[in-house]
Amino acid sequence: MSDRQLIIIIGREHGSHGHEIAAKLAEELGVDLYDKEILNDLAEHFELDHEYIAQYDEKPRNQLIHKISGRPSVPIEDVLAQKVFRYERHLAASGKSFVIVGRCADDVLKDNQNIVNVFICADLDYRVRQIMERNGLSEEDARKEIKKVDHDRRLYHDNYAEKNWNDTDSYDLVINSAKLGPEKSVQVIKSYIAIQRSSEFE
Repeated sequence: MSDRQLIIIIGREHGSHGHEIAAKLAEELGVDLYDKEILNDLAEHFELDHEYIAQYDEKPRNQLIHKISGRPSVPIEDVLAQKVFRYERHLAASGKSFVIVGRCADDVLKDNQNIVNVFICADLDYRVRQIMERNGLSEEDARKEIKKVDHDRRLYHDNYAEKNWNDTDSYDLVINSAKLGPEKSVQVIKSYIAIQRSSEFE
């Protein structure tokens, strides 16, 4: 890989192998992966309980609870989101190359000229099978989990970002992993990056 910074941002539907693809891509490119690692670093830096902040990760603010509390304080979801966004900007400003999963990085880092935005999707029935197998759930429960996780991610993203989570024109590359599988999806992303970067010098 060249010395020029490369930031690959992976958006994903639940059950589409998004994390697996991101991890494999980072490994093959020899760069760091940031997914749950972001929470680990934030928890250590701010001396926070990891399990506590994990429950608010990529979650929309709970308006009902906030209203019931009657407190003028900023919702914990917003506090965590802003810390995550500052962390992402710090990573990008360091000049290092990396792969990052979700967390509005496509919007937070949109002014960086070195980003590649990828969205991983898959047919619903395929994703249901993946979640059933991975989490040991019934088909009904797997469908409920997918619906809730994708709903939370969409609200989280659309609350902080200018463009919508699953708008295809927000991404450089959209891959249906049900058609290709994780391994070939990684190769498609690598090929796209190689073609994109070579065309810049033509």
